[in-house]
Amino acid sequence: MEMSRMKLASDRTIAALLFAAAGALYLLTASCSLDEWDSVQFAFGVHDFDLWKHRPHPPGYPLYEFSGWVFSWLGWHEQKALTVCSALGGALFVAGWFGILRHYFSRAAALLSAIAIMITPVVWLTATKVLTDAPAAGFLAAELFFACRYLREPQRRTLIFCALAGAVAAGFRPQDAAVAMIPLLVSLACRRSPRVEWLVGFGIFLGGCASWFLPVMWLQAHLLHEPGDWTTYPHQLLGQWRYRIDKPDIYVGAAHWNWRYFEERCHLHFGNAWISHGLGIDLQTRLGRIGIALLVIGWTNCLWQRSRLAPLRMVELAWAAAYIAMIFCCLPSEQRYYMPIMPLLVASAIYGLASLPWRWNFAPLVLIGILLRISAPLAWTAHREEAPPLRLIRYLQQRFPPGERAGVWLCFSSAIRHAQWYAADFHLPYRIEEKSDFLRAARDSGQPVFCDNLEVANNLEWAGAQLTQVAEAHRSPIIYRKHSAAVLYEVRWP
Repeated sequence: MEMSRMKLASDRTIAALLFAAAGALYLLTASCSLDEWDSVQFAFGVHDFDLWKHRPHPPGYPLYEFSGWVFSWLGWHEQKALTVCSALGGALFVAGWFGILRHYFSRAAALLSAIAIMITPVVWLTATKVLTDAPAAGFLAAELFFACRYLREPQRRTLIFCALAGAVAAGFRPQDAAVAMIPLLVSLACRRSPRVEWLVGFGIFLGGCASWFLPVMWLQAHLLHEPGDWTTYPHQLLGQWRYRIDKPDIYVGAAHWNWRYFEERCHLHFGNAWISHGLGIDLQTRLGRIGIALLVIGWTNCLWQRSRLAPLRMVELAWAAAYIAMIFCCLPSEQRYYMPIMPLLVASAIYGLASLPWRWNFAPLVLIGILLRISAPLAWTAHREEAPPLRLIRYLQQRFPPGERAGVWLCFSSAIRHAQWYAADFHLPYRIEEKSDFLRAARDSGQPVFCDNLEVANNLEWAGAQLTQVAEAHRSPIIYRKHSAAVLYEVRWP
């Protein structure tokens, strides 16, 4: 008994050190700008939480915005407050997965796996950005940890923590709410828990979700001119879903089903989002070929150890299968969406490599070194180099002094949110749908006009506009695929 307590204390100490190390790493290499369209919406929403203005867009991510609002009390601006929240979520993710793996792996294998997870490109580069994925993944990892612990020692306290962690994860990313119930459901079913345990577990989970869902309903209902309609928030959620159902690159049901479509979708989600962008493996380089070889060897050897991983399969793989299906069917192939899945890929490879004969004991360290070699330069680039849309805005700010910017018209598309945050002193439309009317007014004004999108540029041809490319910015899509390239055009009329 005393030895068991000492081991538990050692594991807790290691988990705390991993949390501190990961948090420090992510904060010290945090992105220097709001990288993504959604990031700007989150920053606006800290002090102006209005889903009608997409500040942020539905479902609102209430706990993320609330966390940013709390951290802003410390005097931090919105970007810093939300970045701290993301970094702490990423640190919880790493520590939580160490706890999960420690149930089934040796301490050394679990520690090596946690270190590999911490420096995996998609984990590192997501936890340093103003995005909800890292905090949600962190609390999902905490829920999985308590679910695995409940399978081993079915205590009421563990069940309560499992349900609470799932509710908090759903509050950070409400679209994950249904998937967040699965670890709770599987752990209760596998233990054949009595009815009262089911009532306690799901009662706390649903009550925790209600603690953020009902305030958001109230807030959104009272933003209308005629307040009191509590169906406002559900209608906003439905509207966000309707936005997706006719887009084949997002919703699988919007496409004409054929083998070529599914082959391309599998390549984008599993080839790009998992391997190329998620793990940063480029098969065109020697480092990438060595990395994929080690991964395949590790995964293959891990399959031979499957009897030891049976409890992990029941909880984690049941949840992972549902999560992968949700992302594959309903969301685009962004690597950040698959952040919660990466530990399965990385940890299984590390475990398989660590189980090889003693002559191959160095193999896990080689894989960790490859991941670090891929991730560190990219994280440093994101820390020092602003996002491509913002670099276009910096070009305009250098070209036009503050006194002239009110007369410069920005007909932006992909960078419109960045312009609203960083270039509010320029002349720009509030809503993207107003671009055509805005362009007519810009043409009649005789002032300089700029756009940032080829589709917008093509739409301008009917007006006889002449487009001249004046600036462009690029960076690796592994840092973030969306907005990895941006082009600025100056619009002139004959």
